[in-house]
Amino acid sequence: KRLREAGYGTVPLDLERTETLVPAMAGVDTLFMLKPYSIDYLIQSKRCIDAAVKAGVRHIVNLGSFGADDTPWTSIGWNRLVEAYLRVSGLGHTTLRPNFFMDNVAPRTDRATGKIVHYFGSSPVSWIAAEDIARVAAEVLRRPGDFQGMALPLAAEARTMDEIAAIISKHVGRPFTAVHIPGPVALEQLLARGWQEAFARPFVDYMDAISCGRVPEVADTANTVFDVTGQPAVTWESF
Repeated sequence: KRLREAGYGTVPLDLERTETLVPAMAGVDTLFMLKPYSIDYLIQSKRCIDAAVKAGVRHIVNLGSFGADDTPWTSIGWNRLVEAYLRVSGLGHTTLRPNFFMDNVAPRTDRATGKIVHYFGSSPVSWIAAEDIARVAAEVLRRPGDFQGMALPLAAEARTMDEIAAIISKHVGRPFTAVHIPGPVALEQLLARGWQEAFARPFVDYMDAISCGRVPEVADTANTVFDVTGQPAVTWESF
């Protein structure tokens, strides 16, 4: 109701009810596809892409995940399967590949104790602010033809969790400490949050591999934010 009162159109859409998809896409030229943290996103993405073809959508901007094209890791590989289906769909397509979200650190921080919980050990990983994902997505949605067929890495700055804890400590004025949670405990925590086990286990396996130094590309960075928007990416210091 609030959106309609503001002048925006609304339509029913349910990824579990395929009959709602094509009508929801009527008149849509460019579609942004955001997937849930669930193994269901594989079939939901296929349904969405198939419906887009039938509805006459011209371009899909897909939010995927960072990593190598030949990744052996399940949680990243699932995203590559969605990208592969997009490529054979006949639709115009662009995939955004963000790595770790800066915004996810605060919710995993105990402000009373200063402990920041994480799952990937002492390895550096690259980070992106949600704000920058949104800015890049907006530019691609405005002019999708300029990014046809591209996979855009979104990874602005590589930092370890210890380095991030030090930055937070400096800005807040009291100590914060990064605390690595081992795989079995991480799995328990994710399941307690309601994650599907079939989705959580591959995610934990990937985190364990990062902590053991078996995913070197996870610390790679790219200048995508500046190249697409003309503005520098958010750094950890500015975040």
